[in-house]
Amino acid sequence: MKIEQLTTHPDNERIYSPTDLEELENSLSSYGQMEPIAVTPSNKIISGHRRFIDSRQ
Repeated sequence: MKIEQLTTHPDNERIYSPTDLEELENSLSSYGQMEPIAVTPSNKIISGHRRFIDSRQ
């Protein structure tokens, strides 16, 4: 599946600010992506919203 096919879940946008990525970016730089982005059968992200946003920047 291509990352362009994924859509975000609206509840995640209320939980995390798109600007709240510095800690995540540092972790991904140090350790890489350790957990996959979890999606529904219809390609909606249910876990990994910030990783998805970071990967698109």
